[in-house]
Amino acid sequence: MRKYEAMFILSPTLEEEKRKKELEGLKKFLTRKKAEIIKVESLGRKRFSYPIEKFEEGEYVLFYFRSDPSVIKAVKDHIKHNRVILRSMFLVKEKEK
Repeated sequence: MRKYEAMFILSPTLEEEKRKKELEGLKKFLTRKKAEIIKVESLGRKRFSYPIEKFEEGEYVLFYFRSDPSVIKAVKDHIKHNRVILRSMFLVKEKEK
């Protein structure tokens, strides 16, 4: 298992309740795929340097988790058509030993 950091940028038009529901859905998806969630950190709303899907800002959220590399592709496929998640990025924080 590897340690990952995933950043998601959510739409700024989301209400607090829907934002929580979306993040809870991501957590559930990861745990169903046998990922171990270490920490979820909200970085708040930040302004973009250029518009993304006609938005000038977005809500940044970091997920720290451990999983097999195959889970990353599954997450990308899961969020591909999600209009609430504007962008995502995955980084390997620690390789397998």
